[in-house]
Amino acid sequence: MYFPRAPKEPSGCLQSLLITRAIFAILAIPILLIGGALIATLITLYLFTVYPPLALIPLSIGILGIYALARWEKARIEKETPPPEE
Repeated sequence: MYFPRAPKEPSGCLQSLLITRAIFAILAIPILLIGGALIATLITLYLFTVYPPLALIPLSIGILGIYALARWEKARIEKETPPPEE
């Protein structure tokens, strides 16, 4: 008697690799940001040990970056919100 075989499903290894790649794609930017912050902190601490006023350089860059991000976010929110009705 002839029994047709069910279609073969992809192996679990291939599915695991696809899921792992998708998770890494989602988490790549946060991991890079955390790593960059850690490296910036280590550079700042090193500059404090060499010559304390040098540590103001990475601190000022960080403050300017936060200021630029806040201005960009404010402009984005103002663009998306509708004007108030009168």
